[in-house]
Amino acid sequence: MNSIIQCCISFFDVIHLNRYHYLYAAYNQKLNFIKTCLIKKYSYISFLETQNKKIPKKLKKNK
Repeated sequence: MNSIIQCCISFFDVIHLNRYHYLYAAYNQKLNFIKTCLIKKYSYISFLETQNKKIPKKLKKNK
């Protein structure tokens, strides 16, 4: 889980699985999927980069 960052999640669709909330999104129309897991009060996001693309900076939340 080296690629986990905090992220704003207002643009994601919520899917409830077990005790976690998984959010999925595709960006750049090239099926680069983002898998987000909400744990406690924090929003953690892990990226599955199928195209070896860089993570868009607008998705990052600097803190």
